[in-house]
Parts: sequence; structure tokens; C-alpha cells
Amino acid sequence: IVLEARKVGLIGSTTKRARFESLALKSGIGEKQIARLACPIGLPDIKGKEPSIIAAGVVAQLLIERERVDHKAIVTE
Repeated sequence: IVLEARKVGLIGSTTKRARFESLALKSGIGEKQIARLACPIGLPDIKGKEPSIIAAGVVAQLLIERERVDHKAIVTE
């Protein structure tokens, strides 16, 4: 299995991540690919479980990642 995405997000707990990692390794997914998994998605300091709160945390995480990538591109130019 080849994972082409830079990041993959998964809603869930750290326990769910551990189960997912174990299954992924058994399925032939490499550790470098698993390292690109964001689980749980969102910001760790936002504890709400309501869909709107999770969505806001995910959007915030995506904006932070976009800023990091944009800044990295500017620095390397």
C-alpha cells in the first residue's frame, strides 16, 4: 500500500491511533507513512466533543499547517 498524501487525519483517541498503527504495520504500511497520520485530529488543547468544536479544531490545525508550509517555502526561496 502506498500513501501519497502528505498528511492523513483520523478522528479518534490515542488508543485508536495505537490500534490503527498496529493494523497498518501488519498490512504492510511503512513507519514513515504511519508517521504522517494525525490522530487525533484537531488541536490537543480543545477538549470539546461536539461536531462543531471538532470541526473548528481541525480547521485551526489545517491553518497552522498551511502557515508552516508557506513559511518553509519562503525561507527556502
